[in-house]
Parts: sequence; structure tokens; C-alpha cells
Amino acid sequence: MTSSHSTPSIGIPLSIIARLLSCLVLSVFVADAAPVPAPADLDAGWMTPPKTARLRAYWWWLNGNVTKASITHELEEMKAKGFGGALIMDAGGADLIGNDPVPAGPTFSTPAWRGLLMHALREAERLDLEISLNIQSG
Repeated sequence: MTSSHSTPSIGIPLSIIARLLSCLVLSVFVADAAPVPAPADLDAGWMTPPKTARLRAYWWWLNGNVTKASITHELEEMKAKGFGGALIMDAGGADLIGNDPVPAGPTFSTPAWRGLLMHALREAERLDLEISLNIQSG
């Protein structure tokens, strides 16, 4: 008759060793888990989430067609609506599917375009918003 448990040389069945190792691995994850917040903390966090948990926008700078005034206005609106920040996407393609083309603004990465980016970064800092950038024009 054969046993359903293979036994290593120390005399403990492999199935027991596997269960112990599983428990050990699980305990590492549980030990690192954040404590469960109280319901009142969850309610408060839902109403005013930390910046790291707030919504971000894909902020399309179509054909580079942005101005300092539009940048300031759009960032102020993002802040007013509770956004945490935006990812700038300089892209063309607005003329797809029969849409009218967007008039060209400064070309991606030119001095004029970088000036608008710096304005966006200063305004975002003023408003406590995070900005990231897609590193190529699309």
C-alpha cells in the first residue's frame, strides 16, 4: 500500500510542509497590510480623498493648440472639480472621422511649447495639482 503523502528525510509529509510555507507567505502579506480604517475615517476619506487617490485627467493638447489663459482656466476647473492632476497628451488626430482639424499651436518641444508647459507646471503647483507628461507628440 502506498501513502498519499511523500515524506522527506525529516519525517514530515510534504503536504504539511507545503501548507506551512503557504501560511508563512500569507502571513508576510497580512503583516504588511495597512490596518483597516474606522468607518468614520472611510467616510471622511471618501469626501476628501488624499491627492494620491484623486482622479487624474488625460489632458489633450490637440495639435499644440493651448494658451496660457486656457491652461490656467482648465487647471482651475480641474481643481474645483476635485481632480488630483492631469497627464498632458500633446496629440493630433482631431480631424479623424470627419472632425474639423484643430488649428496648430506651438510644435511639441519647441521653446514656445516648453514655455506653455512651464506655465502649466507653475499653475499646477499653485493649485496643488500633479502633472505628468506623455513624452512624445502623437
